[in-house]
Amino acid sequence: MKNIVVIPTYNERETIEHTIRAVFKAQQDINILIVDDNSPDGTQTVVDRLIKEFPQLSIMRRKGKEGLGKAYISAFIELIKNPEINTIITMDADFSHDPKHIPLMLEKRKTYDVVIGSRYTRGGGIVGWELWRRFLSLGGNTYTRLITRIPIHDVTAGFIAISADALKKIGLEEIGSSGYAFLIELKYILYKSGARMTEIPIIFKNRIVGESKISNHIITEGVKAPWRLVFRKSSRHISCIACGDMKHIKYAYKNGYTIYKCTQCKMLSVYPLPKSLTDIYTEDYFSGAKNGFGYVDYDIDKEAMKGVFIDYIDRIDKIIKNNINNKIPKRLLDIGAATGYFMNIARSAGYEVTGIEISPTAVVKAKEKGLNVFSGTIESFDSKDKKFNVITLLDVLEHVENPYHLISVCRKMLDKNGLIVINTPDSRSLYARLLGKRWHLIVPPEHLYYFNRQVLTNLLDKEGFDIITSTTIGKSFTVEYIFLTLGKWLKVKMFFKITSFLKRHPALGHISLPINLRDNMFIIARIKNI
Repeated sequence: MKNIVVIPTYNERETIEHTIRAVFKAQQDINILIVDDNSPDGTQTVVDRLIKEFPQLSIMRRKGKEGLGKAYISAFIELIKNPEINTIITMDADFSHDPKHIPLMLEKRKTYDVVIGSRYTRGGGIVGWELWRRFLSLGGNTYTRLITRIPIHDVTAGFIAISADALKKIGLEEIGSSGYAFLIELKYILYKSGARMTEIPIIFKNRIVGESKISNHIITEGVKAPWRLVFRKSSRHISCIACGDMKHIKYAYKNGYTIYKCTQCKMLSVYPLPKSLTDIYTEDYFSGAKNGFGYVDYDIDKEAMKGVFIDYIDRIDKIIKNNINNKIPKRLLDIGAATGYFMNIARSAGYEVTGIEISPTAVVKAKEKGLNVFSGTIESFDSKDKKFNVITLLDVLEHVENPYHLISVCRKMLDKNGLIVINTPDSRSLYARLLGKRWHLIVPPEHLYYFNRQVLTNLLDKEGFDIITSTTIGKSFTVEYIFLTLGKWLKVKMFFKITSFLKRHPALGHISLPINLRDNMFIIARIKNI
């Protein structure tokens, strides 16, 4: 497991090298991430030079100055995605936080979720501050503690060791403070989430060189922040893609992403969405799942689903045989084709198959099988005016950025009696409701939207489809995939160890087990006759 120090910088060229060297001297096995807001004074140049000397040093380059809070949040969101990160330490770049305290902070972290380097606990103190600054800081701490009731002495401290697991439990993107009030808000949210907190005494030293970042705006924000924290509600105004309602409540937080529930239609959705979906579906997603999501081996894992896929095709065939002349090729477009496993089965059943897949890695593997798979999205796909009899979206709708737009485009690519076939998780199924936010299919950033039958029915009706079949079809999974899913779901290391064992013993790992939790919905819909 790794521990990392996060140091935000803006115009810290004169201090940053001294701070970096002192951190590595105090704790040799530590990692450091510099988060620089595009400093014009050459801070990044100094860091780039030191990266050549210290392999455990890295830098996050941001476009511009947005404040301490935004810098930390950007770093936290990226770091907690790495399962190897154990502890994240925040500290200033100007050496006001002495790195000699890091070993004790890490030791205390074995017992507590949050360890605070405190100026106001017994043994702590401040050196080099003017009287007015001491008064402002002590008064601000007392004021904040009285309002928020946080049981710590230094609520504005910036020298903190935090468990990565504790950060995963809170909605980082919901933090609204940009300046030093961020430090108050962060501690308050951690405390409210149940994090175990303690303080160790430190002597805070005023910066010798460079300029202080304190401003009237920061002071004003600090005055308002405690009241905002106490009275705020866990709701957010987001336009629901299903019904348009603006009111959402926070439903869950997982893997660095927040899931909100529409109070009107109960649709669940991730907000904000990931910046890039392509970055999710890399080679590791289809083979290895080392990033914590995906498949051990996509084709082997899907082998267990062969019987289910054949069932899908049989159900489609029973409908489509009455719609088209047997002499006309049955054309099927599989969106989210991955490596083409389902396409192969459809081809064997007599379909002329085409696929679309966002992952270049998966496309290469599909083409090796002789399949016609296009690399990209449906928006960039050129069908050459060809119409399809069937478009399949099997476990795809929950992954895409704009599912409503996808359904609309699909309709335009179908012939007059065309079918759309969808399998997707049902967030209002009995199993999903019983488990709530611990439902194993809540897996952002893979799954972005969580439909229910009513929402999906309304969506298809709006886009000009009549539902022919609406049911639940059980799936089959390899034992290896089941233990990987359990590990991701329950965060139990033993399940990952079992997965590794099964990968080395495929005779056991590839055994197929049928499972039907009735938390998926299988729907076939046909274009309405107008």
